[in-house]
Amino acid sequence: MLVLGLLFSGIFQFVLPFVLENALLSVISYGISGFFLSMIYAPMTKVVAENNDVLTSSRISVAYNFSSYFGSPVAGLLSTFLIWQAVIYSSSIALIAMSFILLYFFFRFERSGIINYPKKENVIVKKSNYSVLFKRQIIKYSFVSIITGIVRTSVVFWLPTYINKYLNFSVETSTLLFTIVSFILCISTFIALFLYERLRQNLNLSLFISFVLSAVFFLLTFLIGLPFLNLIFISLAIIFSNCASNLMWNVYCPSLADTGLVSSATGYLDFLSYLAAAVANILFAN
Repeated sequence: MLVLGLLFSGIFQFVLPFVLENALLSVISYGISGFFLSMIYAPMTKVVAENNDVLTSSRISVAYNFSSYFGSPVAGLLSTFLIWQAVIYSSSIALIAMSFILLYFFFRFERSGIINYPKKENVIVKKSNYSVLFKRQIIKYSFVSIITGIVRTSVVFWLPTYINKYLNFSVETSTLLFTIVSFILCISTFIALFLYERLRQNLNLSLFISFVLSAVFFLLTFLIGLPFLNLIFISLAIIFSNCASNLMWNVYCPSLADTGLVSSATGYLDFLSYLAAAVANILFAN
């Protein structure tokens, strides 16, 4: 799934500039590329979780979660130096190349025993039995996914408009400030892990503190209109909301390794996150 996801997302992304004149084909190409990209995160989390203990898995997960945040501002920087077609081609080539690199390393790691695939009898439930997820608080984390998904995707998506239209910065300054904020948001992955380990791996308390701090900073954003202060507050609000999100992806999802349902649970929570963000985008636009 990982190799095919990377390979075909790269292929369909590479095709995009050639079909852009046709609205239907461009949407289909973009959509299929996104579908194949969605084949990457959940299986990757499963491989990490089933071959490490929970704390080690959470530390490894920080690396690729940081990378996912870091990708957006890097793409923004690329677009300032290259024409948009070149940005798409370069990312497509990177995806295709990564699929072959991944295939090579997976074969090596499997042969050397670094990566193993537990047999069904080694997990506490068969994969067809999802009831165990209810005992593992999947309902609670569904709400965590919905709330943090809205902030992580929709609030951040509208942030450039907010900086320009509400805080009244110029277009050029807004672009610069958004790029800086995007880089700063990446640190939420490390803050979440630091908080979790400092609180003796108490996931519930770590989540609670993250949400409380996020709520406080969103309230300050609402109350204080001074542009730079307002921008600092909304950035901190997003950071601590992202901390809650990272705790879910980096700690909760890998902790399900003994159920054999890591990929299913991660995929489901990811689906909820983007669904909530899509609905929120419609509301925010109004």
